[in-house]
Amino acid sequence: MNPLDWSGPDFLVAYVPFLVLAYVAARMFQTALRQPGGTPQPFELDLDPYQVAALQGSDAVAHTAVVALVQDKRLRVDSGLLFVEQGGPPPKARPVERAVYDLVSNDTSAHPDLRAAVETRMDTLEQPLQRKGLLLSPEQARQVRWLPVLLFTVALGLGALKLGLALSRDRPVGFLLLLLIVAMPLGYATLLYGAVQKRTRRGDVALEMLREKHQPLKMTASAEGAELNSGHVAMAVALFGVGSLASTGFGDLRNVLAPQRGALAGDGSGSGGGSGSSSCSTVSSCGGGSSCSGGSSCSGGSSCGGCGGGGD
Repeated sequence: MNPLDWSGPDFLVAYVPFLVLAYVAARMFQTALRQPGGTPQPFELDLDPYQVAALQGSDAVAHTAVVALVQDKRLRVDSGLLFVEQGGPPPKARPVERAVYDLVSNDTSAHPDLRAAVETRMDTLEQPLQRKGLLLSPEQARQVRWLPVLLFTVALGLGALKLGLALSRDRPVGFLLLLLIVAMPLGYATLLYGAVQKRTRRGDVALEMLREKHQPLKMTASAEGAELNSGHVAMAVALFGVGSLASTGFGDLRNVLAPQRGALAGDGSGSGGGSGSSSCSTVSSCGGGSSCSGGSSCSGGSSCGGCGGGGD
């Protein structure tokens, strides 16, 4: 028998669990599409700090670069602002470090955006991770974003057809209409939020393995008075966030990068690609890349960057 011909109460009794199951199936489908799964091989975990940060998104990469440059004495924090130091970026600076340094040196806009500067260099970090099966390819990312939404849309479409049929027959539709009004935005919002994830399931496992492997580094970075080189600091921030660093050495920098949260967006979370979160930073720079000292003119800015029955 055609379910569209069922009475309103009978239709709702069957449709509510059907819609819930369709949503659960869409979420499971979304997870299944994040291939490959399994445990990465040891050689696949041989990643530099910026590749590790790229597993969590461009915000994490930007914060890692800033912290490394501060530790290398190429940037400094003063009164909640970032300033360049004389001497330029390190001779062997990574492209993301040069992008961050150039932004702090040259960007005199009211809202300089560290994440935007880093995103222009993200492809070189992400492509090796995609080949290792740790990040989704662009095609996979599109599938993860839209195929589960399509599946859930089919389920919503059945309810919409029943709604239209009931309206054409001048039958009450209040409960069905309310169900669709609630289910549509909630279902789409959670499915699209889940699609922000750019890691594969293997990438999730790799990130957890790296955090476990480098747990001693987190404890060292968190210790008051700990001395770390820029590579160790960058890895600590890439894995555990700015909040992992000792407050005596990096408290001001934490406030610059995440003023309201005390840690960067990817701290301890599984969210990648970062994607959805805004980059919060406060930057002050000297026009023309000159050093911010001796009365030189600087400009500063900040950037945070119940269901019921119804029918016919």
